[in-house]
Amino acid sequence: MTQRLMCMQLSQLKVLLPDDVGAALMDGVVLCHLANHISPRSVSSIHVPSPAVPKLSMAKCRRNVENFLDACKRLGVPQVHTHTHTLIFMCFLILFSRVF
Repeated sequence: MTQRLMCMQLSQLKVLLPDDVGAALMDGVVLCHLANHISPRSVSSIHVPSPAVPKLSMAKCRRNVENFLDACKRLGVPQVHTHTHTLIFMCFLILFSRVF
């Protein structure tokens, strides 16, 4: 239910997520776009897949996620979790709740 609601709300951002939300967030593209939706240009550089190279390298995925976490810090999201995956998910939920 929550995942379905989240996907419906993300469609308002013109973002379509597959059933596996974790995999869709792993490359950091959706996360960066969400941060930019809340605060324009909070993530200045986003690596996105292209038709020629449909899958980002791990280095580009990592850079997207780092840019997202930096934007979260600048937007005032508290960093209370030490595990990166938990931190990313908590930042996503907090920023997501600010949009809707």
